[in-house]
Amino acid sequence: MMFLRLQYTLVLWLFAISAGAQDSISPNYTIPVDNPNYGYRAFVEAVYQYGGYMQTNDKMGDVLEQTYTAFEYKIGFKTNGNEAWQRLYRYPAFGFGFYGSNLDTVLGKPRAIFGFVSIPIVRKKKFHFDYDVGFGLAYNWNNYDSLENPLNFAIGAQKTVYVSVGLKTYTRVWKRMDASLGIEFRHFSNGATVKPNLGLNILNFDFGLRYNFNPIKNYTKVIDPEYQPPIRPTYLESEFPKYIPRNEINIFWGPGFKETSANNYDSPKYFASTFAVEYMRKINLKRKLGIGLDFMYDGSLVENHSGEDDVFKNKFLLGIHGSFDLDVSRFSLFAALGTYLYNNNSNMLGYYYLRVGLKYNITKNDRLWAMIALKTQNGFVADWIEWGIGVRWHKYGKPKQKK
Repeated sequence: MMFLRLQYTLVLWLFAISAGAQDSISPNYTIPVDNPNYGYRAFVEAVYQYGGYMQTNDKMGDVLEQTYTAFEYKIGFKTNGNEAWQRLYRYPAFGFGFYGSNLDTVLGKPRAIFGFVSIPIVRKKKFHFDYDVGFGLAYNWNNYDSLENPLNFAIGAQKTVYVSVGLKTYTRVWKRMDASLGIEFRHFSNGATVKPNLGLNILNFDFGLRYNFNPIKNYTKVIDPEYQPPIRPTYLESEFPKYIPRNEINIFWGPGFKETSANNYDSPKYFASTFAVEYMRKINLKRKLGIGLDFMYDGSLVENHSGEDDVFKNKFLLGIHGSFDLDVSRFSLFAALGTYLYNNNSNMLGYYYLRVGLKYNITKNDRLWAMIALKTQNGFVADWIEWGIGVRWHKYGKPKQKK
């Protein structure tokens, strides 16, 4: 009940913000009635989810054979194309949301707070087909305990990362209301910060209702009670900026902590980090490709050399990777695939690794940026979460037409 009260409170808070300055509006204020995008094209959305667990091991017995249900509540805004990135991505919507599910006595009643972006693949007047991406923090797990909860090998920490990727259709059913149908993949993991960490993978269908509104109405009704501000955007069309090739050098450091599965999940926390040097080429207005070197340190690898001297070379790793970035405003979604050039622990780590994460440009000139990424071992097994900071130097070439 506390979770539901929180949702109602935040929805009311959004309305309250828009209403807060009513009394301070000048009576001489003129409403720009000719502006088809005046105000904010906002929405609130409630989503019901039904599905099942995608698990490849049997350590948890019948726990993951149950059906899965959950609810999401979202508050968001629709873009209208007044910035180039919005037109590049076909006028996406973005916002933040709240997730809740009562799974069972083993897994608990997880809650999550997340940000999301919905990018249309197909857009018609009364219909659009989107792909959705969400990223946030989940909490309130009944995490693993060797005595009190020994069956929860999926979640060892009280807090985890929340990731969702889905496809959805939205159909207008009323002037202010849209109905949605979709399918989503959802992942919960703590990135081996605490063991055990098999993680949870969920595939679900969902049904939702979205209510569209313009909170500027709370301002304008003081001046003109009859005026109805637009509740859906009028999409602006204009030329894309010219594509200018750009070469970049990135240097970043991503420290983190991890545990191992040794000693019945009672491992100490080990320090791990990556220092990387990377060359990237901006190949069009959205995308970059790159290649780089990873200088990695993993303190937990001392366990792979028990009985030997605790020497640095046993905990040092050198890798080479290829990377791909997708820029969305000041954010970038990125993925990298690497292989080891020096690895004295191939029996444990394998021969290649992945890095998947999110970057954010702290400065407007893109020079300083932050990131969060999951580094894996032996393919898709979580190794540690990198909390990084990076510096970028770039040099532009000659302008070209959009690609």
